[in-house]
Amino acid sequence: MKKYVYIGLGFVLAAFIGLLSDNPIFAAQVSCALSSACAGWINTSTGPGVQGDSTKGTGVVGSTKSTTGTAGVAGTDLATGYSGNVGLRGLSSLGTGVYGASNSTTTTSPGVKGFSAGRAAGVYGQSTGSVNDPRAVGVYGVSPSVGVSGQGGNVGVKRRFEREWRLRHRRYRSNG
Repeated sequence: MKKYVYIGLGFVLAAFIGLLSDNPIFAAQVSCALSSACAGWINTSTGPGVQGDSTKGTGVVGSTKSTTGTAGVAGTDLATGYSGNVGLRGLSSLGTGVYGASNSTTTTSPGVKGFSAGRAAGVYGQSTGSVNDPRAVGVYGVSPSVGVSGQGGNVGVKRRFEREWRLRHRRYRSNG
């Protein structure tokens, strides 16, 4: 009988601790001082290694105070022989899939930066919208000064089909 009482008390205590852990004041904080991760998981199947879900907040949060160029959240594709994966992906049903912002006042710290060491584009944008809709653009820039800027050995910003786009844009604005 004592065995069942202790087990019952254990469940009650676990439930009480569970209720406290939903409150941020009582949530467990783990701290470590290692050069490797404090915690980690390896999933050897097809599911995610880490998943965070929230009904009213952010699912997963990462931050850093390092001054050596590290990331708050990093994604790396380590597959070899396959180029269809991505290091970091964002998807939204109605909002922005990936958003980047910077409070820096220098041109070396943009909100979103892309880099490619190979022949691929550093930043790539694609829209599958209607060809007659001038709002359906792959890459779009807005600024009080220059919306889109580019620098290259041969061409900085390449404009293709400018005449056709202007005709469609004029037609769309007059209809809309």
